[in-house]
Amino acid sequence: MGILARITSAAKSSNKSNESSLSTGGHGIDKNRVLAPTDPNVVNPVNAGTWETVRTAPVNHTPRYFNKAEADALKQVAVQKREEARQAKRAYKSLRKLEESDAQVHTAHRTYIKGVADNELTKKRSDAKPNFAFTRAAP
Repeated sequence: MGILARITSAAKSSNKSNESSLSTGGHGIDKNRVLAPTDPNVVNPVNAGTWETVRTAPVNHTPRYFNKAEADALKQVAVQKREEARQAKRAYKSLRKLEESDAQVHTAHRTYIKGVADNELTKKRSDAKPNFAFTRAAP
């Protein structure tokens, strides 16, 4: 019995609930799990995310006069929001750096997993190769 027949017959006799087998030309990789987002809220082609915005003061559609108290209060809020914006910018820069670090770790791990899979394939190929190291009798 050939190796391919052994593999496919072993796959047939294994668990029938597993749709992914060598006999059907499949593999053990579930595309739904592999292509699933890393977080349900991450922006991707399926999830456009939210496009909310920040607006501290409402839009002033008509011209109007402000009194001194209103102008002083608005100036105080503007100074406060400028500082908060500076801190938000720092925070978002740090969050971006965290995402970049996470992506580097993810890429390094997937490269490692690819190496493991490639080396496993090399090992299994060597198991399947015929051994021609037999000594031949002299003619």
